[in-house]
Amino acid sequence: MSISYPVGRRFGWALLAALLLVGVTVSSALAGADSGEEDALEAPALTIKPVVAPRRSPPPIPHSSVLDPETIENFIQSEGLRQQSEEAAEAAEEQDVAGEPGVLDTVTSIANGITLFESEDVCNDFDRNSRWQDEVWTSYYSGWGPFAADDGYFQAKNVTFDRERVVGPGSEYGSDHASMKIASNQPYDAGVMSPAIDVDPGDTVRVRVAYLIYNHDTEDRNWDYASMGIIPKLGETASYVQGYHRGAWAILEQEIVAEGDQVVVMLQGHSPAAINSNIYFDNVEIYVNGKAKSNCQ
Repeated sequence: MSISYPVGRRFGWALLAALLLVGVTVSSALAGADSGEEDALEAPALTIKPVVAPRRSPPPIPHSSVLDPETIENFIQSEGLRQQSEEAAEAAEEQDVAGEPGVLDTVTSIANGITLFESEDVCNDFDRNSRWQDEVWTSYYSGWGPFAADDGYFQAKNVTFDRERVVGPGSEYGSDHASMKIASNQPYDAGVMSPAIDVDPGDTVRVRVAYLIYNHDTEDRNWDYASMGIIPKLGETASYVQGYHRGAWAILEQEIVAEGDQVVVMLQGHSPAAINSNIYFDNVEIYVNGKAKSNCQ
C-alpha cells in the first residue's frame, strides 16, 4: 500500500493514518534502541500524535502547562533516565564542550561551524520553498510529517517544528537552503516521518543523515539526543541509531534489510527535562542495494 502525505487540511488525517499503518510502537520507536543495536529497549508506552497546524490555542510558543521543576525532578528520580540520555551525558563529558554554548566554531569533513556542506547523493535537503507548508513553529516539509509523544509529561503542544534558515545554511543564509529544526524547552519526544519508500523484500537499505544538537551547556544536563529509525516493513517496529555529538554537525547512519515492499525513515529529537533542546536534521541520503535514491520527499 502506498502512503501519501497531501498538503493542506488533509495532511493531519494522512499522517495519522500513516502512523497507524506503519504501526509505530512508541515504547520502542520513540525510546529508540541501545546505541547501534537493532533490538529496542523496553520502555513505558507513550501516546503519539501527529502535529498539525494551526496551533494557536494555545500556540507552541510560549509553552503552556509548563511542568513544575519539582515534577520533572521527581519523574527523573522515579523513572530514571533512559540509557540513551545517560550515554548522551557521557559523550558530552568526553567531548569536553562545557563552557562553549551554541554551535562550535569547528571545521570537519562535512561542515564549517553552522554551515553544512552540500552532499552529492541527497534525496531530501529541506531546501525547496514550495515544499514547506503551514506556519511558524508548526512547519512540515513535503511528505515528511511531524509527530510527538503526548502523555502529560511529554506534551506535543510544546514541541516546535521549523524551517531553519541559519543552522545548516550558514554562510548561504538568505538563499533557498534550509534544515529541519525540532525544539522545546520542556521534556519531549518528537520527530518527522518520511513518506513510505518503495523497495523489494530483501533489499539492503542504507540511510544517512546529518544532525546537529545545539550545545545548551546546561551543567550536568546534557541528556538530549538525536536518533534515526528505519521501519523495515509497514506494521513493524523500527531499528534505531542514536546521535550524541554536541555543538557540531555529525552523521547518523544505519543499514537494514527490507522485510516488506515499503520502508519508512524517522528523524527524532529527545529530551527528558526542561532544557533548551534544539536538534537539527539535513541532507537525507537513502541507498537501496547501493543505489542512491534521487527523491525521498
